[in-house]
Amino acid sequence: MNIVHFDKKILSPFDRFGTSNNKPVKGFVVVENSKGERRGENLVVLTGREFLASKMLNIDSPAAANLSKYEIRYFGIGKGGASDDGSGNLTVKNGPYANDTDLYDPLKISSGNSADGITYVDNGYLKYISADASLGAGITFEPEIHEVETDSGTVDVSAYTVVKFTMFIREDEMTNQKPFEFNEAALWAVEYDDNGDIVVNGDGTVNKRLFAHFTTASKFIEDTDQLKIEWYILV
Repeated sequence: MNIVHFDKKILSPFDRFGTSNNKPVKGFVVVENSKGERRGENLVVLTGREFLASKMLNIDSPAAANLSKYEIRYFGIGKGGASDDGSGNLTVKNGPYANDTDLYDPLKISSGNSADGITYVDNGYLKYISADASLGAGITFEPEIHEVETDSGTVDVSAYTVVKFTMFIREDEMTNQKPFEFNEAALWAVEYDDNGDIVVNGDGTVNKRLFAHFTTASKFIEDTDQLKIEWYILV
């Protein structure tokens, strides 16, 4: 399965001096396993934009305490992104909406927090994006070609305005839930302390802010499936 989430900017990137035809932060997602391809939408939500504003200045925002100490390092998945079409098929996409603050129906990726304090947090609902580095997981900068209109004409300019997040749900993960319904995913910013460690609350949860959310019609992840998510954020 390949699910490609895109927006108009990635299809025809266009920058014009003095105007703002595009929202400042957008993105698209490619999700793949063994079953075909699907296209849909992705959204950087308002809490994600508040996070970016705080990080840009490296000062705290009225939006949340210690927001400048949050970092986008985790992702989660869920099964609340689609509804029944009236015929028993979960094909009616729910959202995403700019005011989303969580997955609609999150799934546990692990039974609890991992012993290393990094791989799985928030009682197993969040997984570290770069956990499966041997498979190619990680965060990288990617170049994007921008069509820029100047007084002397139109020029193509390459700039590193894309951040790519690559993450996996391995075949050996979530085995007790397979086959499971999948129709939404999220990128999360979580709070770190001054020592660079994640802030973990007494109940095992972490302080988190939803950065981006995508939803799609449901697909079922089977026993032998490995889920790969490539998430591109355009700034």
